[in-house]
Amino acid sequence: MHSRTRLSSFAGLSALVLMATAAVHAEKFPGGVFKGTDGTNDIALEFDTTGSLLVYVNNEAFSRGTWDSVEDTLSVGALEAPEGYGCPAGGRYLWNVAENQLRMTVVADDCQIRVQYFTGLAWTKR
Repeated sequence: MHSRTRLSSFAGLSALVLMATAAVHAEKFPGGVFKGTDGTNDIALEFDTTGSLLVYVNNEAFSRGTWDSVEDTLSVGALEAPEGYGCPAGGRYLWNVAENQLRMTVVADDCQIRVQYFTGLAWTKR
């Protein structure tokens, strides 16, 4: 009888862990505006509901691109920007938001300036 109770408890606990894991991975990227600073400039990333990504530097429009998110992966398209700051191809990042802080980890991106800013700054949801 005890082994059946333990097995039942284990099965219930396993199901609970699987549901909690699925809920975490099913979280939707929140979009909106995230702000950060590189010590010289205030930078904002605006992920709007239409899939447009707008980048502002010191409250001035600076560049634009596209974005999409599936589970914990954020995909961004080519980034149109002034010479030396654009990205001709897209990239992919793992994302996590905790306590209004967005953290991104590069999965694949050949654009070093985007990698530097996306992963190197503390982004706060506004």
